[in-house]
Amino acid sequence: MLALPSKIAGNTLAAASIVLWCVNATAGRVCTNAVNPLSWLLGLLGLIYLGVSFLEMRRSSLNRPEVLPWRYVSYGSILLIEAWFSLRLAMGSVEQLQFYVIPLGLIVLIFGWQERNGSNPRLAPMLEGLGLLLLLGPTLLQAFGMQTLGFDKIWYGLGLLIEGLLIVGFGAVERWRYYFFGGVAAIILDLMALLLDPVQIADKWLVLGLTGLTLVGLALFLERKRDTVVLLSKSWLGQFRQWE
Repeated sequence: MLALPSKIAGNTLAAASIVLWCVNATAGRVCTNAVNPLSWLLGLLGLIYLGVSFLEMRRSSLNRPEVLPWRYVSYGSILLIEAWFSLRLAMGSVEQLQFYVIPLGLIVLIFGWQERNGSNPRLAPMLEGLGLLLLLGPTLLQAFGMQTLGFDKIWYGLGLLIEGLLIVGFGAVERWRYYFFGGVAAIILDLMALLLDPVQIADKWLVLGLTGLTLVGLALFLERKRDTVVLLSKSWLGQFRQWE
């Protein structure tokens, strides 16, 4: 009942907001003063179309083909609100990258969960992979010393280690391969970042000697336990193939 009036009101407010921002932006204040109204414009549009899409999905709940496009409108509305949030952070001189990427990564992961349980499960792996990349990628770069903003990079490395362990545990519990292997890859790369400085500081002959002993020990272990390792590998591969 409220879907059509809300849609009309939402489109009208959206058009009026865009016009007002364009007038303000073309008044010679595009680079500075136009950013503030732009952020509120994005937030307003996001709230308007989020409400409209919610009402439309309730009205079309019995007709799945009509619900689908409005679900994607709701995704876009949430991203507009996220853009408003990011612009407000930027205007507040917040430089910490984590404040930007963590909310966005969680939002994209939620989109993936919705698609996994919805009518387009093939889209879920792409969205979940993108969400994991947004969550883990910037932290990994900071663990290697990029954009640390004065913090010791070891703190980012420890944070990434915790994130990777949580994602591996979640993937193992839910039997989702993308989470499990994504978390494992993040942990391996994070350990490389954490060990990079100690290895560079240590004596190179000591490092080479320890590396050689480790490889020889691993080769001897695999040779002695070859049959057990083969059986365990086949068992794990069979289980992983059953995961989503």
